Amino acid sequence: MTNTGRLRGTICGAALGLLCTSPAMAQEQTAAERYGEAVGSLRFVSGPAGGTYYPLGEGLVQLLNEKVDGARASATPTGGSTENARLIALDEADFGWAAGDVVYYAFEGGREFNEPLDNLRAVTAGHSSAGHMAVRADSDITSVDDLVGKSIGVGAAGSSNAQAATEWLQTLGIDPESVDMQYISTSATVDALRNGSIDAGFQLSGVPSATWLELANDHPIRFLGIADEDVAALNERLPFYGAQTIPAGTYPGIEEDLQTIAVNVMLITNEDTPPQQAYALLRMMFQHNEELQQAHPNAVHWNPDNATKAGAIPRAQGAIDYFDDHDIAY
Repeated sequence: MTNTGRLRGTICGAALGLLCTSPAMAQEQTAAERYGEAVGSLRFVSGPAGGTYYPLGEGLVQLLNEKVDGARASATPTGGSTENARLIALDEADFGWAAGDVVYYAFEGGREFNEPLDNLRAVTAGHSSAGHMAVRADSDITSVDDLVGKSIGVGAAGSSNAQAATEWLQTLGIDPESVDMQYISTSATVDALRNGSIDAGFQLSGVPSATWLELANDHPIRFLGIADEDVAALNERLPFYGAQTIPAGTYPGIEEDLQTIAVNVMLITNEDTPPQQAYALLRMMFQHNEELQQAHPNAVHWNPDNATKAGAIPRAQGAIDYFDDHDIAY
C-alpha cells in the first residue's frame, strides 16, 4: 500500500470512529484525555450512625466500587460536618459531607475554626439538613420559650449540631446560658430522652432522620416548630439558614406539617484531590441516582438541579469540568 493509501485509510478509520461515538462517550473520552489517570483510591468520611451522612456514604462507596473502573472507595464513620471538614483539609480524607454553615466557617475561619481551611473545595450540594428539636410527647414543653431552665442534648461540644442549637436559641431571644446544654452524642441523646433524664434533644439531620424514627417507633415524641418571622430573623443574621417543612406523617405521631430551620448539605473535597475523582463521582451519583436512593431516600436531592446550592466556597476542578461538559448550571 502506498503512503497515500495508508493516510487515506487512517483518516477514514478515524472518521468512522467519530461517527460511531455517542455524545456521552465523547464527553467521557474528553475527560479521560484531559486527566490521563485512573480514578484509584477514594477515601470518604460520612457521619454518625443514625444520621443521613452515614448511609449515603456507605451507599456511595458501594456504587463507586461497582460502577467505576479502577475505583477503590472506602467510607469512615465520623462525628459529622466539622470533623469531616478538618480531615479533608488535612488530606486525611478525600471527600465528605458537611452542612453549609460549617463549610462557610471552615473556609473563612470563625466559630469552631480558629483559622481558615482555605484548601477546601465544593463538589456539589444535595439535601437539606433540618433542625429537629424533640421532646417527649408527655412533656409540658410546648414551645421554644418553654426550654428555659430545661436540659437539651445538642451533640458534641463545638460540633455544628451544638452551634446550630445555640444559634436557634439566640435568634429566638433565649440566652443559651439559661438552658442546660448537654454535650452528648445523638445516640446518647435518644437514650436520655427515652428514659427521661433530659428534657429535649436537638439534631440537624436529613428528613427522615433514622434517629427520630427509631425513638418515635417505641416512645411517643413531639417536635417544636419555628414561626415564619423567626426563620426570617435567623436567615437575616446567618444567611446559610432557611426554612424547611417536615411533612405530617414523616414520624409516628406527627400529625401536622412542621416548619423548622435547615441548611444545605454539601459534598466537599481538598484542592489537591485528583480532578478525575470528582468527575467520576458526579457521573456516578447522577447516572445511578435511583440506586443511591436505596441507601437513603434523601439521595434523590443529589441531582444536577441542586448544583447551584454549593456556592459558598470555590469549586473543585473536576466538578467544574463535569458541569461544563454536561451543560449544567452552577
